[in-house]
Amino acid sequence: MNLIIGSHVSYNNKSQLLGSVKEALSYKANTFMFYTGAPQNTNRSVIEDSLTMEAYKLMKENNIALEKVIVHAPYIVNLANFNNFDFSVSFLINEVERCSTLGIKYLVLHPGSAVNCSREEAINNISKGLNLILDNDYDVTILLETMAGKGNEMGKTFEEWWAKLCLKYIEFGGGTEILHQDFKQVAKEAWNASRQNMTTKDI
Repeated sequence: MNLIIGSHVSYNNKSQLLGSVKEALSYKANTFMFYTGAPQNTNRSVIEDSLTMEAYKLMKENNIALEKVIVHAPYIVNLANFNNFDFSVSFLINEVERCSTLGIKYLVLHPGSAVNCSREEAINNISKGLNLILDNDYDVTILLETMAGKGNEMGKTFEEWWAKLCLKYIEFGGGTEILHQDFKQVAKEAWNASRQNMTTKDI
């Protein structure tokens, strides 16, 4: 089995994806994750097709598969929060579009924190926001990051997602399935399957 390993790398307005690839190669990595702009603000540069094409060429020459590369959403969005919900949805739709333009299939997202609302309300906000974002016709899958649980962070356990979060769309088994009540069962099956493949060392 070939090991696929990489790290978070930078992305700047001047070199864009090409610079990210070069940094990953400097670490002898064969995959990487990056932001499409600064994670702490809304400044985003226009994606230059010429730089993207150069990046693709360099990736192919060094056996970096585009489908293994991941974008991380910025920290400034918080779908769980009523106060900046519309901004978060709008900004994430833009990030999904940028992923699609770059050919990236996966976007990692911190689900957010329950600010001035209950955890139940936060779950509802996240579910509503994801539905709005995923209703756009882009071939990008959102990956919800499991959080440490600091403060009012959402998504600190699988159980929290299983019991309460019903997504309209999730990527499962290579195809998009429309799920509501079935989400809990699918998540449990995926978790059980992953545990069967774990060693004692992994756990």
